[in-house]
Amino acid sequence: MKRYEQAVALIQQEHYSEAYELLKALLHDGYQHDDMKWAIGLTSIFLGNPFQAITYWQQLQQPERFHAAEKIEQVKRVLPKYEQLYTSYNEALDLLQAGNEQEAWAKFKQLMVFDDAIPLEVYEGYVQCALLVNAKTQLNSTLASAPRYVQQHAAIKKMQQFAAYEEKQQMKQLQQSQQAVRKKQRGLVTTTASLAVVSAALLLLAVLPDASKPTVSEAEPKPIVEAKELVIAQTEAQAAELTRLQQQIEQLEQKQQQMEEERTILAQVGMPVEALMDDARLQQYERGYEAYRQGDFEHAITSLETSITQQPDAYYVDDALYFLIQAKRKLDTSDVHTLYEQFLQSDSTHVMTSPYYDDVMLQYAALHVKNGETAEAKTWLTNITANYDGEWTADEAKRMLTEL
Repeated sequence: MKRYEQAVALIQQEHYSEAYELLKALLHDGYQHDDMKWAIGLTSIFLGNPFQAITYWQQLQQPERFHAAEKIEQVKRVLPKYEQLYTSYNEALDLLQAGNEQEAWAKFKQLMVFDDAIPLEVYEGYVQCALLVNAKTQLNSTLASAPRYVQQHAAIKKMQQFAAYEEKQQMKQLQQSQQAVRKKQRGLVTTTASLAVVSAALLLLAVLPDASKPTVSEAEPKPIVEAKELVIAQTEAQAAELTRLQQQIEQLEQKQQQMEEERTILAQVGMPVEALMDDARLQQYERGYEAYRQGDFEHAITSLETSITQQPDAYYVDDALYFLIQAKRKLDTSDVHTLYEQFLQSDSTHVMTSPYYDDVMLQYAALHVKNGETAEAKTWLTNITANYDGEWTADEAKRMLTEL
């Protein structure tokens, strides 16, 4: 239940990408509740993916609750505009593949005047192309006036940060070290699935997530016109250079974080040592939660495990343990079964009264079903229906029981 409430809160804060991923995870886990389908449809609209919204809303069990038929018809009226948007987007990518960066840039600039919500992948393509043609001033201006969910999107922020660092610290070195490579590449014939590397800005893109590919999987609803994948060629020498630069950035970030923590401690000299330790443990949990929210599950696991070990009775221990379970589920680790038991057998008041409790029970029951352990699954599902009547988890437990 708390995960759904978090998704709603994220939508209210315009963190649409995070809300979408959280709702998608809930649906993937089998929580086929109409409120979630409606919410993820709305989030898809905000993210500029009306095709997805329609697909989710067509799955509603009680569409009349949301006046879904009327809303779907309203959305269908804008689909031709989005079809044209993706057509233009594909044309821009074709131009990039052909090495016509300036023509592609002109296309992307036209896409930015679209009068409805622009899909994130289009924004990401725009950012990449702007860096290719060194149009940083216009890029910064566009992003400054972009919706909040675009400014907060992790991939776009990463591209901006990397570009800023490269410009300030490494541009001269990159130009010198890559000059010979670029000259050689201009004489090569590339395949139709690659793009010649002609600038230091393009080197930047090689280490970033593929922003030119729509963020939909085979199981998700797709737009009528598929956005094509832009594949950037990368030599071993370039990969090594970019890896080295990325490591330098990470080292600088670690040093900066360490300095900030030291300044915080120095500013609090008058506080008791235990209070300082409690604050440090809380920061460990917050770092773990933020890493989880950003999809960095390995770092999330490290920080969350540390926070639980250091302070197992903290008021946030149920949050830490819950998100530790979710992170390990994402990575499909073998010990998630043990963590379910740790949560459900805990004698901590914070855990026993946690709003996550029924969510964890339902997930544990689903794991038993997956493993063919029907009797154990029935025990947990029956417990949920008996103790959480009126909650969506109880409705889901009843549905699962009918299928066993």
